[in-house]
Amino acid sequence: MVSSRFFDTIPLELRREIYTYLPSPDPTSTTIVSVILKQDYEQLRSADLVYTKEPWTPVDLNVLRVCKRAYDEALPILYRRCIFNPTADSDVITAFFSRMSSFARSSIRTLLLKPQPQALRRVGGPNPNISELRRVVLWGPACKKILTLLPDLKEVQIHLPLLYAYEIESDRDVGWLTVPLSFLQSVKKSLVRVSRGSADFPATQYVEKWDRLIEKEDSERAALLSYEAAIMNKKNRWTNPYWRMKRSGFRPNLLTDSPNCLT
Repeated sequence: MVSSRFFDTIPLELRREIYTYLPSPDPTSTTIVSVILKQDYEQLRSADLVYTKEPWTPVDLNVLRVCKRAYDEALPILYRRCIFNPTADSDVITAFFSRMSSFARSSIRTLLLKPQPQALRRVGGPNPNISELRRVVLWGPACKKILTLLPDLKEVQIHLPLLYAYEIESDRDVGWLTVPLSFLQSVKKSLVRVSRGSADFPATQYVEKWDRLIEKEDSERAALLSYEAAIMNKKNRWTNPYWRMKRSGFRPNLLTDSPNCLT
């Protein structure tokens, strides 16, 4: 193994400080990397994705190519200053993040997502001249895919269209939005933007209500997971959790009942 004076003489704490200045001279700045679909395809390929970066300034990433040790030390710091903004679609999320190594995915800390409950997807037919439009669910599968691919994610920032922000404020049914987010138990869910058309507005007036909804869904999800875990640990358990709960005849209040109440 060839030694380097950079690694031999500079301690790790100082090397990490140096890495923070590589993307830009301002170590507090962040870069937003957006990923969208070029077209709708039946079989999504990574080549069908379009990448944009904001701010659009050149970044020299040659340090990642120096050696594996430099790559392992610098990549988490570079990604810490990146906010990834993929289209909230499980196909796009899979096509983009599956290209990365498990180490690279584990270094991602923040996502910016614009939820959409459903969308029309053009699906190819038996020959190139035939296709059809299908309505597909987007948000729930996207959250589950994030849970699978990004195990060390720390924060999901939400950018809501104004229509959905009004639904939050007026106590309408927003379970399609908050329930899938509850699968990300250890991830902070922040409402950061509200948009109307091409204009963005601060989400300040909706944040308090948003935080209450997220806290409620997270509590219910945590209670459900604890309840299922308690059933799994019982002797003579049934294979399927649904039938075990049904067989017991017990219908718990997921917010108040303890898993220890099971007999």
